[in-house]
Amino acid sequence: MKSKHNRPTYHIISHTHWDREWYLSFEEFRSMLVNLVDDLIELFQKNPEYRCFTLDGQIIILEDYLNVRPEQEKVLRKLVEERKLFIGPWYVLADELLVSGEATIRNLLLGHRIGERFGGSMQVGYLPDTFSHIAMMPAILQGFNINNVILWRGFGGEPGQESSEYYWTGHDGTRILMTHLSKFGYSAGYFKSAGRERVNEIRKRVTAELHKRAQTNQRLWFNGGDHHWPDPAVPEAIRIMQDQDRKSIYKHSNLEDYTIALRSEAGNLPVVNGELRFGFRQAFAVQGGIYSSNMYIKQANFACQQLLERYVEPVHALYVSEGLRSQLPLIRKAWKLLLQNHPHDSICATSIDSVHKEMMIRFKRVKEIAKAVQRFCWDELLPYSYDDYKDDTYVFVINMQPQVRSDVVYATVDFYLKDIVVGLNPDVKVAPKKSPVKSFTLLDPSGNEIPYEILHREEAFGITYSKYDYPHQTLVDRFSVRFYAEDVPSFGYKGYKLVKKKRSKSLSAKIKKGKNYIENDLVRLDVSSRGELTLLDKRNDRIYKKLHVFEDSGDIGDEYNYCPPDKDIVVFSNQFKPKITIDKTPFDASITLEYAMKLPESASAGRRSRAKNYVTNHIRSVVSLRPESARIDITTTVSNRAKDHRFRVTFASGVQGNVSYADTPFAIVERKHQRYNYKDFPIEVPPTCAPMHRFMCIKNANKGLAIMALGLPEYDLILDKKGTVAITLLRSVGSISHGDLKTRRGGEAAWKNMTPGAQCLGTYTFNYAVYPLDEDDHGEWSSIFKIVDDYTTPLYTISRKNQDALPTERSWLQADFSGCMISALKEGEEQDGIVLRWYNPDDIAKKVRIHQQFAQKNVQKVNLNELPYEDIQSDNEGAVSLQTDARSIATIKFVK
Repeated sequence: MKSKHNRPTYHIISHTHWDREWYLSFEEFRSMLVNLVDDLIELFQKNPEYRCFTLDGQIIILEDYLNVRPEQEKVLRKLVEERKLFIGPWYVLADELLVSGEATIRNLLLGHRIGERFGGSMQVGYLPDTFSHIAMMPAILQGFNINNVILWRGFGGEPGQESSEYYWTGHDGTRILMTHLSKFGYSAGYFKSAGRERVNEIRKRVTAELHKRAQTNQRLWFNGGDHHWPDPAVPEAIRIMQDQDRKSIYKHSNLEDYTIALRSEAGNLPVVNGELRFGFRQAFAVQGGIYSSNMYIKQANFACQQLLERYVEPVHALYVSEGLRSQLPLIRKAWKLLLQNHPHDSICATSIDSVHKEMMIRFKRVKEIAKAVQRFCWDELLPYSYDDYKDDTYVFVINMQPQVRSDVVYATVDFYLKDIVVGLNPDVKVAPKKSPVKSFTLLDPSGNEIPYEILHREEAFGITYSKYDYPHQTLVDRFSVRFYAEDVPSFGYKGYKLVKKKRSKSLSAKIKKGKNYIENDLVRLDVSSRGELTLLDKRNDRIYKKLHVFEDSGDIGDEYNYCPPDKDIVVFSNQFKPKITIDKTPFDASITLEYAMKLPESASAGRRSRAKNYVTNHIRSVVSLRPESARIDITTTVSNRAKDHRFRVTFASGVQGNVSYADTPFAIVERKHQRYNYKDFPIEVPPTCAPMHRFMCIKNANKGLAIMALGLPEYDLILDKKGTVAITLLRSVGSISHGDLKTRRGGEAAWKNMTPGAQCLGTYTFNYAVYPLDEDDHGEWSSIFKIVDDYTTPLYTISRKNQDALPTERSWLQADFSGCMISALKEGEEQDGIVLRWYNPDDIAKKVRIHQQFAQKNVQKVNLNELPYEDIQSDNEGAVSLQTDARSIATIKFVK
């Protein structure tokens, strides 16, 4: 706390906040960055009194600069070692709620790893411009031995939030020291070439604001701003201010020295808890539209995260456990590309159209690298000979989850027809084309015949690759099939043998359909002539009515904020009669709904209402039910021809109340929804919508619905339709920013640029699912998480030729996680072991037992930076058991 005997110390932090891409492209901003850093180096050389500069907490700035000026690396390293230039701890300054928890950890891992090359990263949780903050950020920072955070948006302006210093307690109880920036944010005072009089005007204005909020004598003064050059006037300005104010200390400082000084004085500070998603009276929080702007960006990001975290890294961990050469450099390259799409102006999709196009190219590159590594790992774990280029003889079902799983899987099976000659090979004689296969059977490892369904058949081109020869191309008889794979081992595979024969086993359907319904032993789904779904949960006789109704409303907002027009026209799908088709196959039953919804074509000329002219949006939803599941899977394709609107799908849960639960990084958070009076918020009105990662849930003691989605992070609890949940599918707007929004009366959120691409015209596909909660789902989260994992991380297949020498079943790791959720299985960053991470979402401690077949038999507890702090002893069976505290993250490493 403040000492009567100490003078206030103003830590003047010279910095730039560097948005890599935003209202200009990355390359345009990098051209500016190169000149900024060149000028900074020159300033350090010419003026020894210019003591230090903070390079925005994100180390990618060094990479961007050195890709153009590699000869300057030694100069930069020397500046870091001399504590003149402060870098890291992040790789990029990312949004927190639109990326996964593992992405946030990788962000810090990369930041620290690159920082070590230059002399070390700041040990400061620097989050100056992130729009809101996840509940587990204190735990994540503490996992890297960072015990402090500096932030601005998402907090402040409410009663009890007048201070600039706090303790922030995370969802798991981790407590760190928090500095909340003033209303000036990270642009408190920039002197440029100001004279004595102007410097003192700035001093009085800034010190008055900082003093009234300070709980200690340490005051944080930012000297910089967005894309600001180093301020050469700082040394002279400090002399002027010190001369005018002898009762205070003014020093050219850095964030590490500030946090050390602050901690030495911090005492009984106010405490804040959990996620920080408000602060609408303090600054632009822009949470009313960023989770749904350019939704295709969110979908692509989700797909890339799932691919890397749940498929590629786990199989690579199994691969390196066999002593094979690490592919970590390639995986790290994919992560770098993905993280380059995570800065808030990028992943929030609040940038110009060309930025979003460049992001999609990065996502494509991530997928290409990831799939190549995945394929290479399986080529070693399930090897094949180049000479075996003819018929597929096995289908292997892959399970990258810690529990044994059974589910419907999809596979591609090729049967050889003839060789395809590539190039000038006059001496090669190609044998005649073989007759197509009449049929084949699928046998499990015990020799039992497994029924399957043929989805598609065609002649296609197959290819077999070799390390030592050209690829061998063939014409094949290709079958796309699906079958039910039972008891696939955890973190392993199960092989099914393909045998040619005249007949295959017939299928018997275990699901029903009627004129207007589909049904299995668990649930029944009825459809009305207007397309509304009614769900009967036969496990408990609960009924859910008016499910899956589309809602379209006007949106005159921008990429940051949704804003309804003054005179809105809201259109619902149940105003139309869709074409309804009900179908049944051996593996599912489906209801297909095809709408032709007439919608206003855009906003009116003055943007006060919706246009009088209408266009037709065609919507097709396939609602499917499998025999063994109460989960309803839905795929919706929208051909969007309308502008300036928001398109959502709604589900009436029948649960009264204003509370929802949402999956966020490493935590399920409880949220209370309410409407706010626009007049009470002169800067920005808090929205009722909120972000989720993979699912949200609304429930009471007796009833509930979980809504899952693949890359659709915005949901809403519609308060005038009690218990109705809305998932945003599309939000079509035409500008980065407008200055006349009633939902953001503070003005422009960015430099104005038109973004016709953000209208999202064209055809888009969305995947989501509904699950009615049973009695077992109302306590701990583990049963719901299993449903979510099955939906978001399905089993997959690999076809092989002549694999009789391989074991047909194998598991590398078995675990009883007791309701804890696995987060990562990966090779260690130093290629020194295999890292396994999980978290406990519940309010009680859980015991976890793990048994693995790795060559790495020794086990260590490690922090999120993968540094060991305790050895773990295995039991007589070679397994390890650990208690995982409530709401906490646990990480271990298997080493030799």
